[in-house]
Formats: sequence, C-alpha cells, structure tokens
Amino acid sequence: MRLVMLTHGGTHDIELLEYSIRPIVIRQTDLRPSDRAGRHLAFYVEDIETVTEQLKQRDDIRLLGALQKEVVGGSIDGTDWVYNDVVGIGP
Repeated sequence: MRLVMLTHGGTHDIELLEYSIRPIVIRQTDLRPSDRAGRHLAFYVEDIETVTEQLKQRDDIRLLGALQKEVVGGSIDGTDWVYNDVVGIGP
C-alpha cells in the first residue's frame, strides 16, 4: 500500500491510498474501506463529535461503526475517525 498525505493551505488535508496487491476475486459488498480494493474519502474536521451526530440524522448516510481513536502511533496518532457509507452509491 502507498499512502500520500497532501496539505492545502495548512487547513485542508487529503489522504490518498493505493493498494498495490488486489485479490483475484473482489466482492465489493464485503469490502471495508480499509481493505485492499476498498475505497474511502477522508475529511478532517474541527469537531468530529458534532459532525458524527449530524451524519446520524441524515437518511443518505449510514455510519459503519462508532467513533474511534487512532492509537497505533505515527503521524495520525490520537486522531478520531468514523467510517460511513453513502446510501445508494454502489461500487
């Protein structure tokens, strides 16, 4: 996997992931955002708790678990995150 973190103006971060090894058979419905051949788009926000509560109220967003904290070390250690899915958008 290759990871690139881009910063724009010191306020916007863009995380790009490329998985270099793909499984032979990919069942898109079984993929998590962090799986090989999975996909995700990440946003950094000032108040993730409030944004998460706002997302819970939407009919077109489905949260894929609870708010979590990155604790493995590295440049994003301590970062809170939550996966979500846009309802009606397929692979």
